[in-house]
Amino acid sequence: MSSLFRTDIQGLRAIAVLMVIIFHYDENLLPSGFIGVDVFFVISGYLITLMLIALKSSELGVKDKAVNFYISRFKRIVPAYMFLLVVVALIAATILIESDFKVFSRSLRSSFWFASNSYFASYGGYFDPSVIEQPLLHTWSLAIEMQFYFIYPLFFLFIPIKFLRHLVLTVLILLVVYCQQVTDDSNSSVYYDLFARLPAFLIGALPALYAIKLDGKYKDFSYVAGFIFMIAAIYLIDKEVVYPGFYSLLPSVAAMLVIVSSGARLSKWLGEPLLVWLGALSYSLYLWH
Repeated sequence: MSSLFRTDIQGLRAIAVLMVIIFHYDENLLPSGFIGVDVFFVISGYLITLMLIALKSSELGVKDKAVNFYISRFKRIVPAYMFLLVVVALIAATILIESDFKVFSRSLRSSFWFASNSYFASYGGYFDPSVIEQPLLHTWSLAIEMQFYFIYPLFFLFIPIKFLRHLVLTVLILLVVYCQQVTDDSNSSVYYDLFARLPAFLIGALPALYAIKLDGKYKDFSYVAGFIFMIAAIYLIDKEVVYPGFYSLLPSVAAMLVIVSSGARLSKWLGEPLLVWLGALSYSLYLWH
């Protein structure tokens, strides 16, 4: 993955995690801060697709390619995640009364198996009072990410890239329609739905699959468009809108446009050392914030 390192993407990670942290600290400061998770998903879709394309073109056998990928993801995510669960469980065992700890233990089990998105969906929406005080609520997005990592590589192992491009684009369109339909039906638990969140990953995957590289003024135009989309998302989205759905396309497309505008003159600030440093810490910051 070191060959895929880009300072501007690290900066984008930093922006995403700061948005989430500010929202959870005081939602009045940034009512749309939860869209930072969509930015993370887009980045993951882009980088994981590049990684899988590189693996697919290698001389490894199918089994070795799969093992290589899953071990790399395990090392990246699981140790720090499990350490979080242990620490939070110890604190919960100390300060919670028995009935509250029983509720917590159910969320702990689901988090351990990266299924907490399904567990918290049973409580209703992300902003409902019944879930807002759950200490492991933020693990829902990590569960979504791990589920994506488990399913997505299987397509790369058995389907040629030229067909994958059309398949991913088709699935993306179908999922956007599905997502809008279920959110229109006032199903608040769709916030945690894997299929409703896959569009963000696939939007990130498209520029990797189609090897999109912009030149000159097109980079600048793409970055400005991405910036406009992100500002629109910040101003138009809050917990009162139906989300995800068409609204979730705003931050997702914004992140994708920024990613493909690497080298744009206006995007150089994303490579500032402080942002790059925060981006490198973004996973840990999200785990513990």
